[in-house]
Amino acid sequence: MPQVKGMLIGASSAMEVAVGASLIFIGLLGIKEARDFKEEEESSFTVADDTEKAQKRAVVFNGILHGFSWDGAPSLAPALAVATWKGSISFLLAYALGTVGAMTIATTLIGESTRRAGEIFHKPDLPQKLGLASSFLAMAVGVFWCYLAFK
Repeated sequence: MPQVKGMLIGASSAMEVAVGASLIFIGLLGIKEARDFKEEEESSFTVADDTEKAQKRAVVFNGILHGFSWDGAPSLAPALAVATWKGSISFLLAYALGTVGAMTIATTLIGESTRRAGEIFHKPDLPQKLGLASSFLAMAVGVFWCYLAFK
């Protein structure tokens, strides 16, 4: 088991720390992307989309880490109550597709409404500012998540 500052942490706590660290990493990538957006706006050159690709990978990785943390385990309990393998696999598949679908719809609505609000209010930098604020929020949540994992 990993040892941190003289105390042992279990696999569950290690996964919680990994989730917190990934949120901090996503926040840092978001800050870099917001800074690149501002630089792109100030210059006539386009910034390479390496940061955007890295952020997408980090978000997917964070989702996978969340899947391995114990927070979501109670919502999977019905899969254990189903009497057949086919029923359990059907439940898990429906759960996975429903989760992906719901998150896709939510992020699309947030992103599109932010873009449109920027156009309506004549604030083209609104998505960048909101992205910066949400990046700091992600980092704060990540730090708090790590704190709770060690508590």
